[in-house]
Amino acid sequence: MPSTNFVNLFRYLESYGLTDALLPFLLIFTVLFAMLQKTHILGQGKKNFNVMIALIISAVAVIPHITGSYPRNYDIVEILNTALPTVSLIVVAVVMALLLIGLMGGEARWLGGSLSGGIAILAFGAIIYVFGGAAG
Repeated sequence: MPSTNFVNLFRYLESYGLTDALLPFLLIFTVLFAMLQKTHILGQGKKNFNVMIALIISAVAVIPHITGSYPRNYDIVEILNTALPTVSLIVVAVVMALLLIGLMGGEARWLGGSLSGGIAILAFGAIIYVFGGAAG
């Protein structure tokens, strides 16, 4: 294994298909399994069936990417790898805004108090300013 440098570690893992196979598979599996567990589509206490269905659907989604058999512009893994950084940025921005609202003494109530709405607007404005400046 390469040196203990994190950059080299992730390059090593990437050479084994971390972002092309493993992470998309785990993401799809986790979301499907959580949805199946929450909705009880197959019935109560059917965890083993939920695992198998999520496993199969995740494999069916990721294996064509690995083998290169998806049509151009329809590759699920490529779509995920393109969209998730933007989604992650939005999630981080929302969490930062909620932290600022909490630090300024506001609550996460959008209706009901005149001060909490002003604090929310101020926090979201600050987040837009900071992330806009970071993006250039």
